[in-house]
Amino acid sequence: MNIKSSQLILNDIRLHARHGVMKQERMIDSLFRVSLSVTTDLSKAALNDMLADTVNYDSLYRIVKREMAIPAQLIEHVAYRIGREVISQFPQVEEVDVSVTKDNPPMGGDMDGATVRLVLANDNK
Repeated sequence: MNIKSSQLILNDIRLHARHGVMKQERMIDSLFRVSLSVTTDLSKAALNDMLADTVNYDSLYRIVKREMAIPAQLIEHVAYRIGREVISQFPQVEEVDVSVTKDNPPMGGDMDGATVRLVLANDNK
């Protein structure tokens, strides 16, 4: 039996950060949610149960946390930085799908949040 495809997914990481176009958005923490899906070959790890043969999801979490801590005007920029850093640190990754959601954006409307989703491909794969 062969593994046809594999992804490692972190769902709805909740972090407080200071992203936004308006000055006051970068002065106080707001709640953000980040989801990350990494496409890579996990077949070796699935067969042999060795951490060295996978993409460590704790390392992915640390990338998200570190990039979210750097203030930016646009969540598009933050999502790009996260994806770029994942591919930089894990060259075996084929694709990174990053979603960043800002809960309660200052728009005067009733919504769960505003989300940006970027899919980055590793050009070296």
